[in-house]
Amino acid sequence: MSLAVVIPYYKKNFFFECLDSLSRQSNKNFIVYVGNDASPENPLDIISHFSQDLDIKYHYFPENMGGVSLTKQWHRCINLSQGEKWIMILGDDDYLSSNYVEEFYRNLEDIENRNIKVVRYASKIHRTSSGEVSKKFTHPKIEKSTDFIYRRYFEVSRGSLTEQIFRRDQFLKYGFHDFPLAWGADLMAWLEFSEFEKNYAINDATAFFRISDHNISRGGYLEETKQNARVIFFSKLIYDYIEKFEPYQRLKLILLFEQILYTTEQFSFLHWFKLSHLILKEGGLLQLAKFNRRSMLKLSTLFVGRETFKNALQNNLSGIKLRFYRLRRKVYRQRENLEKTEFERRIWKRQQLYFGNDHLRSIVLFKLYRQEDWSTWKNMDLWQRRLENKWNAKEFALKAGCKVAEVYWRGRREDFESLDLSILPKTFIVKPILGEASKNVFLMKDGYNLFDKKSYSFSDLRIAINILYKSVGVTEIIIEEFLSNEAGEIKVPNDYRFYTFNGKIRFIQLDKRTGFAKEQVSFYTENWDLIKEKVLIDASVDKYDPPPACLQEMIREVKKLSTHYKLFCRIDFYASSRGAIFGEFTPTPRKGKNLTRYGNRELIEAWDNYCNGMV
Repeated sequence: MSLAVVIPYYKKNFFFECLDSLSRQSNKNFIVYVGNDASPENPLDIISHFSQDLDIKYHYFPENMGGVSLTKQWHRCINLSQGEKWIMILGDDDYLSSNYVEEFYRNLEDIENRNIKVVRYASKIHRTSSGEVSKKFTHPKIEKSTDFIYRRYFEVSRGSLTEQIFRRDQFLKYGFHDFPLAWGADLMAWLEFSEFEKNYAINDATAFFRISDHNISRGGYLEETKQNARVIFFSKLIYDYIEKFEPYQRLKLILLFEQILYTTEQFSFLHWFKLSHLILKEGGLLQLAKFNRRSMLKLSTLFVGRETFKNALQNNLSGIKLRFYRLRRKVYRQRENLEKTEFERRIWKRQQLYFGNDHLRSIVLFKLYRQEDWSTWKNMDLWQRRLENKWNAKEFALKAGCKVAEVYWRGRREDFESLDLSILPKTFIVKPILGEASKNVFLMKDGYNLFDKKSYSFSDLRIAINILYKSVGVTEIIIEEFLSNEAGEIKVPNDYRFYTFNGKIRFIQLDKRTGFAKEQVSFYTENWDLIKEKVLIDASVDKYDPPPACLQEMIREVKKLSTHYKLFCRIDFYASSRGAIFGEFTPTPRKGKNLTRYGNRELIEAWDNYCNGMV
């Protein structure tokens, strides 16, 4: 036998389903080792039920080790095995697709030829409380373990103990670190076991990771201990292994660690000293100055009885910053000779709250996923700011039951340079994952960009996008479906923009385009009556267009999203052959500028009626 399946057993609740998934394997070339961690729930009846189908070795440990150290329990369970070259640890409440082992052996020759030390599978999350099973999380076939960790924290990815198979010799060389609750011990193991080199992914089989009221992964369980473990994990990752990561990954990981230290209130002079060196090295003097400004406020809390110092410092910094913004705005207005409306003033205030602080701006690095509870989203400061990230916005819309355009690919600009564009369909859209400028969007139809009216080969397109995005500071890219319109045509789409206030719609803005420039802007009521007064200075008041066939669907979905969002927001939709498709959230449309007096009056009235006191 080449494969040992090791099960550290303690809970009986889902153990039958766990063994049942092993008994259904199409390839039974493995041995199951069950190590009972002095559990009060005897599993022998379940084990005997499967003893004819599975080669099971069972051992009862009279001393409960998992309550003291989960990783030590893993170690002694692995020690039950009998020299198999490959090992996997299967949670006693998790389960596998029936082709799991078969796919391992089918790929084994390729795995060993590449000298791979860690194999990763696709996975799904099974939430027992709701019965919900998440979408499938897949991985690049060959990927450096450091790149996986980066994706794990900054992109859509996940990883846990169950869906990994690793070589015994690497386990004997490194072992699992004894982190509290083993939180992060598996992630550190995949880095060390693979020696920071490539992992192998099998996406044609699936591991099902269960979250229930009985496992430590459930929300709210020993959160303080988990936070402490997270600090220990990141301390080792940053201070010992940051050089193993790519240059573009290092600073983001360091800044993430900084935020974790603030959140857990474990920031100290020692961390300040170590991080200052790393941030200077990876980010330069400007990043160091910003870090010192943030950390100075945090460190001031270490002085007992010095809260007044902290408050004074904070007030002084805020006052200086506010005066700077006011002076800059005053100079701009004098130069442009613009009249400031109340709506623009409020949008400006929102701009400062959401965008005006470097520390708050960095929260866009944190991704949110559809499978997370609404409370996970809404308990975060300024969580609406995170919806500026187009991927977060899609996950939010999907969570609310809306339809979105299919995503073909997303990643870093550096990764796009090597992306094989020939795998994409003939029509697709390339856009930054942050920002809304149409000049940065490529609407590709058979090699022709409908926005700039130019033809591109794959190599020309890659070069043009790289040059443009580099010049404007775009770091992340998303490639998605080019939606056909309601007539089934691939054309520059009309934008339907809803001005919403906590579930209420005040205006519907229709933007008609043939390219970058807008051909026509007009405004309608919720009943699709053309508004005869100008809302924006460039709006048309005499050109009526019939409503889209999916207007009522749009209105229903917009109200649902706006009710969750609560604050004022412009929510954009498209009318497609598949019906109403969510576009994006725009919390500061046009920075509040170009409104007429009528437009300002109507929007402020709606704001005061439905979002009173909200920024």
